[in-house]
Amino acid sequence: MISRVGISSLVLALVAMFASSVASAASITPGTYRLHNHPDGDVNPPPYGIRLDELYNISPGNDVFTLDFDDAQSNVTLVYDGASTITISGVAYGGIDGGATYLNDNHLGLYQIDFVYNIGVGRWRRG
Repeated sequence: MISRVGISSLVLALVAMFASSVASAASITPGTYRLHNHPDGDVNPPPYGIRLDELYNISPGNDVFTLDFDDAQSNVTLVYDGASTITISGVAYGGIDGGATYLNDNHLGLYQIDFVYNIGVGRWRRG
């Protein structure tokens, strides 16, 4: 079974990521990019490409979900059209972060990611 992670689940994480980079804007060439795990995430291991706290409210505490973009079953891409749209989509393996590994429960598996970011995307020109 594949769980769906859509705009409502990713928007806060991605907005925070992109908002933090506004002051030091980076540019990329239009195209398709394969996404990989973050090299030094706060709750690593297990390694992950995205962390979604409280994706599902499982316990009274903070439930940390992480998705491994480099797992053999995963394929997550970022597509930039060169004008006004960034699309992040694909499938990633993961679940509830249990410390050194994922908890082996009904949340462990593949998650479908589908996010379109089209506000504040554009070519950056030096003034």
